[in-house]
Amino acid sequence: GTSKYIVPRSRRLSPSRAGAGRGVRPRPRLEDSEKPEPAQAKPKPAASSQAGAGKTLMLIEHISRFLGVADVCTARGLKQCHDAFDTVSSKLDALYAQTREFRSDCASADRLSSISADRLAAAIILTYSRIAVDAKLGSRIFAETQFFPKAMALFSSPDLSVGGTVMKALQNITAQLDIAIVKEMLPFLPTILDYCETNRAGLKDGWMDDGVYVLTRCAAGVFLDDNPDPELMAQVPLPHIPSLFAKRHPPS
Repeated sequence: GTSKYIVPRSRRLSPSRAGAGRGVRPRPRLEDSEKPEPAQAKPKPAASSQAGAGKTLMLIEHISRFLGVADVCTARGLKQCHDAFDTVSSKLDALYAQTREFRSDCASADRLSSISADRLAAAIILTYSRIAVDAKLGSRIFAETQFFPKAMALFSSPDLSVGGTVMKALQNITAQLDIAIVKEMLPFLPTILDYCETNRAGLKDGWMDDGVYVLTRCAAGVFLDDNPDPELMAQVPLPHIPSLFAKRHPPS
């Protein structure tokens, strides 16, 4: 008759193990020289600047919520900023001031907290630049918020990602090539140029490109104006810009 002790299917031996211990010859062991070489581990790709950019955009979203508006990178957020600019501007100014106060209160040994404060301040500058896409709001930002001195002050941060975020903010502004904006920026072009030259080895490609873009767009705004102003032309550090561009894109 059929045995009542039926082995469950899940516990039956696989074909490769069937007969083990019953006279079946085991597989011969490979000598070390015959063993296949282990697969080489693929090198991990270098960290992209997109990761830092993603964190900055996340900060902007949080700042937008703090302002009580939709994401300032959207048309809806810009409209809400337009409707309540006085409130938005005062909140941004207060938040920036708090980052600077916190920065000064940090002990010199507390480098991480200092850098965190700098990064938040840079995200605030980038938020300003997003709002300044609206021409009317931009003119008010430059006239009322001390935007450029605040931005230039962050170039002193030891964290290059802070300067890179500021460069992105300046790139957002100069993309419009408004001569009024260029006039506001001209006094600060030497500072931007010096930062790019000093940190050329450490700045990521995208940040350096933003710096070169800002300098060349400002120069173009002055020299390609219908009626170039000699006084403005004299303020552009023109001889140094091509050398910086050549360092960024050396001939092959």
